[in-house]
Amino acid sequence: MINILMLNVTSETGGGPIVCDILTKQVDPLSFKLYYVATDNGPYYEKIRKNVTAIFDINLRKISISNLIKLINLIKTNNIDIIHSHGRAAGVYSRILGILLRKKVIHTFHGIHYNNYKNLIKRKAVMVIENIMAAWSYNIFVSNGERKSAEEMGLTNFLKSSRTILNGIDLKRFDKVKESLYKEKIQILTLSQISYHKGLDILVDAVKYLVENGVTNFEMIIAGDCIPQNISFKMSLQETIDTYQLHPYIKLIGIVENSEEILMKSDIYISASRGEGLPLSLIEAMASGTLVVASDVVGNNDIIKNGENGYLISIKDFNSELKQLLVNYRQNEKENSKMIFKAKEDVNAYDSIRMVNEYEVVYKKLIINN
Repeated sequence: MINILMLNVTSETGGGPIVCDILTKQVDPLSFKLYYVATDNGPYYEKIRKNVTAIFDINLRKISISNLIKLINLIKTNNIDIIHSHGRAAGVYSRILGILLRKKVIHTFHGIHYNNYKNLIKRKAVMVIENIMAAWSYNIFVSNGERKSAEEMGLTNFLKSSRTILNGIDLKRFDKVKESLYKEKIQILTLSQISYHKGLDILVDAVKYLVENGVTNFEMIIAGDCIPQNISFKMSLQETIDTYQLHPYIKLIGIVENSEEILMKSDIYISASRGEGLPLSLIEAMASGTLVVASDVVGNNDIIKNGENGYLISIKDFNSELKQLLVNYRQNEKENSKMIFKAKEDVNAYDSIRMVNEYEVVYKKLIINN
């Protein structure tokens, strides 16, 4: 039996918690015993609690000696063999713990987003520090685009001991055939944390542009919420919606528990993200039979091939390209249907069974090579 401690920075909807939820549900219980640490601040804390031997509420966004001591005691008490971290701050803890306790460490990147740092000095400092720490772990990339980004940035230690394991979802959740119901307004959906990185400001600005240019045959739903650090960003979005009276066209509805239900009611799934690892929400949209329109960035363009299984549009020309898509949406119904069909074929590469099997191979390999 291999004892694994998973570290995550949040329990809110996002790549790290979703992947951990799938792993805790599907790994072989006869081979692995799982323990979990995260902040109890979202729906995935209780979901994961049901599938692990023990769960611990520790805020890993805060780097502190007291947290480190708690984790050391936890690891010793439960005879942990492998520490598996998700998220930047969790990765700091896992690498330090690995050195102090001589434990095997796996770190999964869920997007390499250094370009979001506007301060060049801070960006360079974070890159140097994380490149050093990456030498202390076995590193998992969730997409080929993410690996390529590390190569282009010269993050050599990210690559030395690493492999790519594509994210996956439980495709059986989307076995239900989507009903084709004509709706007067095009239903557009995004499932996303509310943050600058996810490009929600780009979407709100696009809605403003569309309405000002006479395109009003749509309703956009933003399903998701934000961490405390992003409350001011969320308020700025709401202020724009209020100021320009965009309420009939865009709504922030908060977190939804069952993404498959709301996807089944949507015509278009949209992402304006500024960068991704491998976005699970796009995979879910493809599996549900929802047409995907996504920004042409790493992660999104790993999955979506423009004009084949969805649309990619540049962030620079997001407003005008989205306008063109919506204006032509009804008359392009045949082409859109072909892309949806192709997307449902392509999504089979992102099955969670394959993903979990690949993680199990890594876990066993690390112990055998110990």
